[in-house]
Amino acid sequence: MSSPELVCALRLKSNAARGGVLQNIFMRNVNVGRVKDSVLQIDFLYDEGARGAYAPVARNVVLENITVAQTPRVLNVRGFPAASISGVRIFHSTFKQVEQPDTVVDADVKLVDCSLEPMK
Repeated sequence: MSSPELVCALRLKSNAARGGVLQNIFMRNVNVGRVKDSVLQIDFLYDEGARGAYAPVARNVVLENITVAQTPRVLNVRGFPAASISGVRIFHSTFKQVEQPDTVVDADVKLVDCSLEPMK
């Protein structure tokens, strides 16, 4: 997959008006050319954001052996205090031409044995 219009390689979204549990999501052995925003996007501030009675949950999201040729950033993960984003892991992956720092808000995200090469 590759396109200047491809927002991200994997996108999960919800908010407190919708709630719900996103869990046990696995992405392995994927080659990506170019993305517009980030490799992984988890957005719990989507539309209504934190306004609502149903706190969303994302847990056990695993990306492994992902190769990306060009991305503005690897992570764009936005939660809020009442929501839960945990167990998000990226293993053994390579991200090239990274333009800016990741955005991670109210979330537990770890990169393990990953290579990030900045834009030249």
